[in-house]
Amino acid sequence: MIKPLFLLSSAVFFSFLTTEKTHAAEPITSINFFSFLPLNLFQNPPQDKGSSPNRVYVAHLENKGLGFSTGYSSVGALLGPTHFLNDFSQFLVDARAHVFNDGKAATNVGIGERFKSSGGQIFGINAFYDYRQDLSNCNQVGIGFEMFSCYTNVVINGYVPVGNNSHRGKAHRNVFDEFIAVCRRKQRALPGIDAEISTSVKNWLPCNNWNMTGAIGPYYYHKKCGEEVIGGRFRATFQYLDYLTLETRVTYDHVYGGIVQGVITLSYPIGKAKLRNCTPCSAERVREVMLQPIQRNEIIVTRKHCSWKANF
Repeated sequence: MIKPLFLLSSAVFFSFLTTEKTHAAEPITSINFFSFLPLNLFQNPPQDKGSSPNRVYVAHLENKGLGFSTGYSSVGALLGPTHFLNDFSQFLVDARAHVFNDGKAATNVGIGERFKSSGGQIFGINAFYDYRQDLSNCNQVGIGFEMFSCYTNVVINGYVPVGNNSHRGKAHRNVFDEFIAVCRRKQRALPGIDAEISTSVKNWLPCNNWNMTGAIGPYYYHKKCGEEVIGGRFRATFQYLDYLTLETRVTYDHVYGGIVQGVITLSYPIGKAKLRNCTPCSAERVREVMLQPIQRNEIIVTRKHCSWKANF
């Protein structure tokens, strides 16, 4: 966790160097660090636009999951280029990097677009490229669809491995007198789909300083041989302000069994405006919903088995 925390603290430090231009005639009293970088594409929108989606965070997930046997730490950023910002849509860039407790890496890079309908609903679509180190390198593309209303959110994601999604590990020989058995581990990335419906306290009380979210939904992953992976997922999240999030995730299926995970996330929002209208379907609340993180399974699901050869 040391490196991710260092990255977050650096982002916090540099954000204090960033000031907004409140009047053209005012003298410059501090340095706008991002004005010297190409990142000014992601600078905060004017205050009349409401919240800014720019957000950096570090997180740690503990316990195994679908297709992985250890926890992992993450660092990520959700960015909204203001060049693509208007009252009816929001373009998003989502980048995440993960390091498992055993030192292996995974990444996600994606883009998304959310649109506000005339009735106040929000519809979104996103596309991701995912990478994971395991027995060998695994790659997949993902596409997601979102629908947000004043009180509930619905998300559907699909995952498709690309390239060579089947890999073989080292062979292990077992000798019993004159009998020899050789096990070669094989791994396959699984295509799949998942869905989720959720609601939160802020859907009903938008101006709370804290928030609790409950979400539930099914998932399905296809295995070339053997039993299909069909299961369900539940998650409960507690968030205080925009800085601390605690989450519990529970999954169950007949292949991976029951799994309970804990996640802690430290976030730093850049340029978020305080809500002034506390009604659930206000324009400010709708704008805030358009800027929430993209929900998806960020680790490629794999299945390992042993291929045996023997002289008996």
